[in-house]
Amino acid sequence: MAPTNFSFNTKTHDFWSIYKTLKKYYPLGLKKIPETSNYFQYEGLRELEKLIVENFQDKLNYSERWEKKTRKWEAEINYKLVGTTYGQEPSFSAYLEIEKNKFKNWFFEKQLHFTISLIGPYYTIYGADTCTMVAKENLKLSKLLEQKDRYYKKVNRIVVSPFAEYEEPFEAIRKLIASDFGNHKFVPYAIYSQGLAGLELHYRDEGLNRIYHGLFNNSFDFDASIAGAHVESGDYGFEQWRINPNDSGIDESN
Repeated sequence: MAPTNFSFNTKTHDFWSIYKTLKKYYPLGLKKIPETSNYFQYEGLRELEKLIVENFQDKLNYSERWEKKTRKWEAEINYKLVGTTYGQEPSFSAYLEIEKNKFKNWFFEKQLHFTISLIGPYYTIYGADTCTMVAKENLKLSKLLEQKDRYYKKVNRIVVSPFAEYEEPFEAIRKLIASDFGNHKFVPYAIYSQGLAGLELHYRDEGLNRIYHGLFNNSFDFDASIAGAHVESGDYGFEQWRINPNDSGIDESN
């Protein structure tokens, strides 16, 4: 179970802006139910709805702020890019297709996901090893024409830093994001994996909402095995958050 208190070493790093952002847009402590709840009347949540409409539903804005950038990145980085920006999730998102193999009715993929928050200057990147089984149902003859493939997907491993086969594309996409979103900071796994007490989200109904879900989307599988450089210490990505830029960057509280 993830911790539900926002925790980091306040002597060496400053992640308070993340907490303040979540508090600004989400009514921490208020329940979405019952219907008499004031959850959906919260001013910050209404502002978030405006951001989603402005960035996703306005086709010109979406093209200028995301599609044109990612098309350019795809050409520069030489990997197929698949968009994953959906509905009410508070972020732009996509992944690079690093590798894809098929064996009978199984697909094995390596995907490098990246997501840019709408509610603050934050982004993150992670690799995902997935396997998908495609099964066909045996239907009655009258239903044959309606037969559809069914997909059963499992995320086996998530890589949260430049590591092994993900190292080169991870570092490349981070440089591209830094170029086009210069004021954004990389949010480390050690921070976004934390649950936050009282955080309820308009777009998901699960009991535990993590900082990742508040800032980004619902794509990260927290049940998968985690890999990457510095996983044990949890310090990858902490460099932008140091109070003293000349310190070692290692957060001993993690």
